[in-house]
Amino acid sequence: MAAVYRLNEARLDCHDPGMERQGAAFDAAQDALEAALGDMFARAGRELAGLPDDAREAKALRSLANHREGLTVFVERPRTPMDNNLAERLLRGPVVGRRLSFGSDSEAGAKLAALMYSTVATPKLNRIDVPR
Repeated sequence: MAAVYRLNEARLDCHDPGMERQGAAFDAAQDALEAALGDMFARAGRELAGLPDDAREAKALRSLANHREGLTVFVERPRTPMDNNLAERLLRGPVVGRRLSFGSDSEAGAKLAALMYSTVATPKLNRIDVPR
């Protein structure tokens, strides 16, 4: 998987969002990424074929195969992130805060907390420094 991340990063380095048609470097990087993903899914298929249906690994490999289209959206849409790590990091603060405050005891409290977290996170996401 690390190789796929590296190939995607190399592809994005060649990508010009302002151009409808990308250059040869992007096309070559795109081809390399698609080949690596094809190899990864083919390998997963071979491994799945050799496992009993009830194996834990089989469940994960079936999920990979079943969700291939959604997992590879970033290939055809370079502006779509390959993962949701940014979203996960943005949610970490509110989740920790909720845990430390023992959650919301009411629906109104939950709505207020969501509003407050959104109010704080939106400027942060847009790289706006909010004084404390």
